[in-house]
Amino acid sequence: MNSMRHFVCRAVCLPVGVLLCLAMAGCGMKMGGGAAGGKTSAATLVPVVVIPVEATTPQRGDIATYFETTTRVEAERMVDVAAKASARCDKVLAEVGDVVKTGQVVAELQRDEAQALYSQSEVQVRKNKTSFELATRQFDEGLGPKVEVDNARYAYEQAVATLESQKLAIENLTIRAPIDG
Repeated sequence: MNSMRHFVCRAVCLPVGVLLCLAMAGCGMKMGGGAAGGKTSAATLVPVVVIPVEATTPQRGDIATYFETTTRVEAERMVDVAAKASARCDKVLAEVGDVVKTGQVVAELQRDEAQALYSQSEVQVRKNKTSFELATRQFDEGLGPKVEVDNARYAYEQAVATLESQKLAIENLTIRAPIDG
């Protein structure tokens, strides 16, 4: 009976001991003392990280086709819209956030002063054109010198250039969208 008890103890204790050693090794515990006769140094200590886990049984259910989140939206292209001329703003035809097409008028500046300068330039062009035609006719008839024709032509060309400049200044008082957006 004694040998039977001894056999049962060996048959049960040996596997339980092996399982216990394996479980301790799996949890990060060290067995034995290592090379220094059972002493462990600070360099050989391994910190044990415990991560809590909750396990549940799987269940059938619906999956959402969308999700809600918050984020920052940034434009693909961004431009600053600015006038090429300076004047007081008369009309604002588009606000921040409005959809606009390239070339669409978004604001208009006051044109009174620029229009007055343009009108003066028109009068100057007509005057210089008349002077140039008169000087050319006099030269052709032999009554005027060539220098008067040249001076009248230069004055006429200068007046035309000024008129074009004033026309551009009036166009610059209209602010247009540079891109679709």
